[in-house]
Amino acid sequence: MAHKPYDPNGNLNGNYKLVWEDDFDGTTLDKNKWSTEVTKMGGRNILVVEDTENTIKVKDGALILTAFKDQDGVYHVPNSVHTKTTMNYLYGYAEIKAKLPLEKGCFASYWTRGVSDNAATSLAPGNLDHYAEVDMFEVFRNGGKQCVGGNILKNFPGHPEKNWYATPMDWTQQVVLPDEEYHVYGYQWSKDEINLYFDGEIYAHFDMRTSWTGTSTAGKGLDGWNMDTTKYQDKSGTDMVCFTEAQYLIFNHHLHHKDGFLASTSVTENEEYTSADYVIDYCRLFQLEGEELYTK
Repeated sequence: MAHKPYDPNGNLNGNYKLVWEDDFDGTTLDKNKWSTEVTKMGGRNILVVEDTENTIKVKDGALILTAFKDQDGVYHVPNSVHTKTTMNYLYGYAEIKAKLPLEKGCFASYWTRGVSDNAATSLAPGNLDHYAEVDMFEVFRNGGKQCVGGNILKNFPGHPEKNWYATPMDWTQQVVLPDEEYHVYGYQWSKDEINLYFDGEIYAHFDMRTSWTGTSTAGKGLDGWNMDTTKYQDKSGTDMVCFTEAQYLIFNHHLHHKDGFLASTSVTENEEYTSADYVIDYCRLFQLEGEELYTK
């Protein structure tokens, strides 16, 4: 598969340089760049989370994550593919070109976690009692259509009363996916802001200079998208410190299901469902001078 060179400086301010990439040109997942593990729960007798050639493969210049239903009616989904133990980074622009599944019940995602999620297995230092999460996109079904949206979160393991999130954009700012063709998804992260991109245009902007608790589009976003400004109180009192430590990249292709996540869009309601692919053409990380990269 041909890979068109991309220069983020045409869209972003600053002199960004390519520092890490995978074009998936081999025949197997490069274990120097990626690891796999279960980071999304299975589905109480209907979902099996696994790492097999049926669910994770590299073929024709792409990473292909497959969620399928077997002849016994059991759904199989791939493990997370991530860079926790191979590449962590602090600030930059991370971009993928991907084809997302539009079948009812599919839940593909491109996201990050901060290294304090599990500092013992990460490459960068982490010493917080909580960690950041940035969902560059998650696929949800809304109004009969598959949509993508993102959000940012603080996670407090063992302290659910402190769990905090900002902008569940799956409901407030979303993109209705027009087709199953390739689109480009970007994540620009600095100490001052987070911008999420869809095909080169910002669809969500977060001002990170204050402890932020609601939607902050600052006039940005593609035409026709809901600019809801619902506020969610930050009860943790931790400001934005977890967004100033290194993160790692994650891909998931899970399924919504009746016994777990978002039962209203369960794949079990889709009698015609057999199999769906989440196809990633490339993943690239660009950074400015002085931004930090930790590699295996």
